[in-house]
Amino acid sequence: MTTSNADNGVHPSSVLTIAAGPSGVGKTTDLILTWPRALFFCSPGAVKPARQFLGQDLEPWQIVHVRTIADVIAHIQKMAQDGSLQQASAVVVDDLSILAESSYLELKSKYSKSHNFAMWDDLKRQLQTLRVWLRHLNLHAGCNAHLAAPETDSNGVFHKGGPAMPSKKMRQSIPHIADLVLVAEA
Repeated sequence: MTTSNADNGVHPSSVLTIAAGPSGVGKTTDLILTWPRALFFCSPGAVKPARQFLGQDLEPWQIVHVRTIADVIAHIQKMAQDGSLQQASAVVVDDLSILAESSYLELKSKYSKSHNFAMWDDLKRQLQTLRVWLRHLNLHAGCNAHLAAPETDSNGVFHKGGPAMPSKKMRQSIPHIADLVLVAEA
């Protein structure tokens, strides 16, 4: 009898996981422990937990400093074409909340107020493109994000909690790009 990876509890193809939690709870450390040979797209200093809590440094090839989601996509496209992604066991995007906020601020400067919907569509399109590339590479991918609590806004509209994003509506759509969403608590 033959068994598939799925029968053995292993996902048969790449999995995109989002881990959301408060700052300092250990999301980055957990991703480093889960995928020690991953390629980390992050802001400068984001992988300090590797040294502080694990006593090890990531290798220089594992760290790619980025500022926006568009930066991550550009690096992934380039690395997929030149073959440099082959040494990575997974891809980690650390911290999706910060990158989305930076992307939002960059896009906000490009669009006038009358084109607000186009700006939000552009940001959503970037997130969808990121998901498509991560799946295309057939590598496991992990993203971490800050956690936004559920809240009722001034108009009485309830917004679920979840990964923190530049808008409450986007917060609700972010989990749909992932195969698995985890919430970390202290």
